[in-house]
Parts: sequence; C-alpha cells; structure tokens
Amino acid sequence: MGFGHRSPRLDRAVAPPRPAASPLQSTAPPSGNLQHCANAASDIVTMLLAAYTMQRRLQADAVIAAAAALTGEFALRSTGIPIPDKGMVAGDAMNDVLFAGAPEGRPTAWMFIMHAAREAGVPAYDLPRIEALAVAFAEADSGMVGSRSVQERYAPRELPQNVGPRFRHKVIAIADTHDLSLREITIALGAATGQLILRTQQEFPPRVAVTLAAETMLMVARMAPLAEAVTA
Repeated sequence: MGFGHRSPRLDRAVAPPRPAASPLQSTAPPSGNLQHCANAASDIVTMLLAAYTMQRRLQADAVIAAAAALTGEFALRSTGIPIPDKGMVAGDAMNDVLFAGAPEGRPTAWMFIMHAAREAGVPAYDLPRIEALAVAFAEADSGMVGSRSVQERYAPRELPQNVGPRFRHKVIAIADTHDLSLREITIALGAATGQLILRTQQEFPPRVAVTLAAETMLMVARMAPLAEAVTA
C-alpha cells in the first residue's frame, strides 16, 4: 500500500532545506510506515555491507560508523532548518528524531540502536548516556572530529563527514523506493545501524559499537554536509 507522494527527492536532500519545516518532517511516521522503514533499513544494510567488505572481510568499525554518520546527516536534513555551506550547525532541532522525541511517543533512531545493543548483550548501565553526549557535542570545539571516547584501535580511518558524499544519493534512492520522508529515512538509518551492531557483534564489541554509533551520529548531525569528500 502506498503512503502518498512524500519521497525525498534528490534536490531536497542536497540543497539546504527551507527554513520552515513541513508538517510531514516535524511529525512522527505513521505506525504503518514503520514497516516501510524496516524494509528500507534492510536495503541500507545490504548497500553498506557490500561497500565495506574487502576481500571477504567486513570492516566492522567502518560500516557501523558509516551508518551512524548517515543517520546524523539525514537527521539534520529532516529538520527543515537552514544549513550553512560549511562549519557547524547550532541548535538542537536534530535531536528530536535522533533521541529526544521518544518520551512523546515518536520513533527515534536511538531507540533502534539502543535496542540492538541490548539484544547484543550490552547492559543498560553500559549504554551511552545519549542526552549528556548531545549536550557535550553541542558545547564542543567546532574543530573536533571523531569519537570522544572510543579507543583509537576501534576508530575507523574514514572521516565521518566523508560518508555523506559517498552514499547520500543511494540513500535518497532507497527512500524514494519505499516512499519515505526525510524523517522516516532517518529512522530507517538508525534501524540499519542497529542491525549492523547485531551482525558484527562477534567481530566488534557491541559496547564499543553502540558508543561509536551514538557519538558519530550526534557529531555529524551538527556538521554542515559536504558536497564532496575531503582528505584528512
């Protein structure tokens, strides 16, 4: 069953959004659309697994960070706030779809990531404190890039801001296929991140994975998306 003509066209995802958020972007996905989000999440997982498997070896840290980085970028785009050409984005509008909407019953990316981590064996007391992390990133130096607390040996080499230019158009194509809004594709990206934490739990410690995911998505959600990848 279709859900209307609400696909996030490529120009909506690449050009800075209009200052005023549309009613669709500012509300939660209808419950029926969560199945479409789940289907999109499966497509995203397939895409990222193919991209980060080299010589039959999956780069677990990189694939989780990539999914989380895309979650952060699309969370920012879903807000409808003006996005600068470069630098950091002020405010906390992006937090609603990432985690802050949960108390009001809205699906969030974090609820899927957190649930996956719990399923992978991470106890509740070891989960990142997402609200405190969000405050820390909001107050952090604008030059900070990378995880705040993940050990260097677990940190991927790819710059998180370079993930968007690589996969943005493919994510938009998946959103179009499943007729998802920008907010809904953000939920799907969070679900994909959770699936990847579960899939890689034997190779990559889930506690590290969920911390890497949380910090990456919060950081990228505050960065103006790049049009092209940059070198370190």
